[in-house]
Amino acid sequence: MFSGNITSALLHQKLLNYLRLPRSRFLVLVVLGLWLGCTQHQKDLEEPLARVDNHYLFPSELQIDGRLHLSSLGEAAEKWVDRQVLLAHSSGSIVDLELLSLRLSRAEAQIASQLLLDSLVYRDFHPSFEDVRKYYNNRLAEFIFGTDAAIVTHLAFLHLTEAREVLQRLRRSTTVLDSLLNSYNFDRQLIYRDRVIPALDSAIFSNSLSDFQGPITSDFGFHLLRVEKYFSAGDTIPIDLVSNKISIRLFQQRLSIARAVVLDSLREELDIEIYLD
Repeated sequence: MFSGNITSALLHQKLLNYLRLPRSRFLVLVVLGLWLGCTQHQKDLEEPLARVDNHYLFPSELQIDGRLHLSSLGEAAEKWVDRQVLLAHSSGSIVDLELLSLRLSRAEAQIASQLLLDSLVYRDFHPSFEDVRKYYNNRLAEFIFGTDAAIVTHLAFLHLTEAREVLQRLRRSTTVLDSLLNSYNFDRQLIYRDRVIPALDSAIFSNSLSDFQGPITSDFGFHLLRVEKYFSAGDTIPIDLVSNKISIRLFQQRLSIARAVVLDSLREELDIEIYLD
C-alpha cells in the first residue's frame, strides 16, 4: 500500500523543516539527528497509520506513557491528517509565517516554564506520608467499603496446559512467592464483588482461597487466583489502599497556593521591573 523508503522520507521532511530555522536552533537540529538515529530502526519495523504526501504517521508517535491507546487510533489518525492538510496549504499568502514563528516561540517558552513550575511544585509541595496519615485518620468515615471486596493475586494464560503447569509449580515452590510470580504476567489488585467477569467473581467470593486455585476458564483464557485478604461491606479501607488517592487529593488542594509560593521565590532571585503607563 505504501511505496518508497518511508524512513528516508520522514527524515528528509524533518531536515527540510529544521534547516529553515535560524542558527540559534542548531542545537535542536543536533538533538533531532540523535533522536532520528535512535528511532530509525523502530520506524523501519512499523507500518504507518496514515500518509499525506510524503508525511507519515507511525503508531509510536501516538504512545502515551509507553502505552498505545488502541481505542483512539482512528480519531488520532484523522486529526493528524487534518493538521497535515492545513500545514500543506499554509505556505501561501494566507498565513503570516513571521507571526506563526513568533507564536511558536511563545508557545515553546510557555510550555517550558510550565514544566519547570510543575516540577518544582511537585518536589517541594508533594504530601508526605505523615500528611496522608493525618488526613486519613481525621476522615475515617470516608474510607469504608460499600460492598464486599478482596485483594487478589491473579495470573492469566492462553493455554490450559501452561496454566496447570504453573499452578503445580506455585504450590510446590519453597521460594519467596513474589520472586516466582515475577517470572509470569501477574497482577495483585483490589477486586469488588460483581465488578469482574462472573467466573472469576464466583471463584473469589464463593470460596476461601488461601492457596492458588484454578485453572478457571473464561472467554479471556485460563486464570489462577489466590485471595490475599477479604473485606466485608462496612469494613474500614486500609490506608495503604487509599494512600495514593489521598496524596493526589492533598496535592490538588494545595496546588494553586504552591504555584504562587514557588513563583514568588523564583522572582526574588531576579532583578524585575514592570513598566506601566
